[in-house]
Amino acid sequence: MLELFTDDSYVFVQRYLCRPWTPAQMETGSWGIEVQHLVLSSTSHQMRFSVGAAGLHYVGTRYGQEGLIFERLK
Repeated sequence: MLELFTDDSYVFVQRYLCRPWTPAQMETGSWGIEVQHLVLSSTSHQMRFSVGAAGLHYVGTRYGQEGLIFERLK
């Protein structure tokens, strides 16, 4: 789950469904737009996403071959 706030902060919560015994991981930081990407910046790293009509698609290899996709909730 990714939630973007109007003050340019975000909360990103990860939970691996294949490992239900592990706790969820929460990350916070700031977000901004650079060229055609949404950029999330935390104290440990940056992540870039391409922005489309359906949502966000991670640009990089951190999340494997399938990547990371956030679909927009209506």
